[in-house]
Amino acid sequence: MKGINQGDVDLEVNQPPGDWLLESANEISSSEINLGVKPEFWILYFDSFKAAESALDHIKNHRSEIFLSGVEEKPDVDWVSEWKKSFKSFSAPPFWNVIPEWEVMKTNNKNRFDIIINPGSAFGTGEHETTQLCLEILGKYFNHNQESAGSRRRAIDFGSGSGILAIAMSSLGFNVNAVEIDPVAVENARGNIAINGASDYIELNSVLNRDYENSDLVVANILKRVLLAESKNITDSIKPGGSLVLSGLLKDDEAEIVEQFEPLMGGRPSEKITKNEWIALFWRARLLN
Repeated sequence: MKGINQGDVDLEVNQPPGDWLLESANEISSSEINLGVKPEFWILYFDSFKAAESALDHIKNHRSEIFLSGVEEKPDVDWVSEWKKSFKSFSAPPFWNVIPEWEVMKTNNKNRFDIIINPGSAFGTGEHETTQLCLEILGKYFNHNQESAGSRRRAIDFGSGSGILAIAMSSLGFNVNAVEIDPVAVENARGNIAINGASDYIELNSVLNRDYENSDLVVANILKRVLLAESKNITDSIKPGGSLVLSGLLKDDEAEIVEQFEPLMGGRPSEKITKNEWIALFWRARLLN
């Protein structure tokens, strides 16, 4: 078992088989379980037997071809301890060190950037391909952006999860509006931001802050359906000449995403990078006013 993930399960993004702890205490909604692909197995955890039975009925009614093994009660488990067994420090290109809070071993290497993460239950430990793709683009194109606090540029982390990308952007000289609707993720991100000394540079919000409407950079590492639904809000937040990074996408998602964002950005992506079946798209400059 590789830890316990908490939040919504959306198999449209082909997340790997594993164990999920769902927040829903009542009847599960169709948006929380979207059985779009065929995983090897899933184990879904709920905080009550009633909630689990409601989820079981929901899946039976909506996807009868899915094999369901039934509801089984489990003893309480310290999920944080389980995370600590599997989440270790690692490096991500081009110069990031991602370090769990319990393994604080800052490198003090001026050629490396350390990000301390307490993974909690929020998406974005840095282990997933989409997070690493975003880190790679940020490091490749914005390392030169480190400036004094008085001239910091503005960025948005749309769907910030654990806050890892917002922390990375702040270390590159941006003031960041980190947008996240999940209250569990927000609390996790707030702690991560604090232990990285970035609280003065990152503002957490559940919606886009109007003060960031003319941002120099927007990074959105989130589900494809959210990118499509929020495409205009995302691009309207970018000033002319500003940059956009999109991820949370499979290779098969590229055509639909580019078709949606090309007219909003005034052109096709400047670059696409891949890792396994995942992609990130980068627009260097928005060409429309």
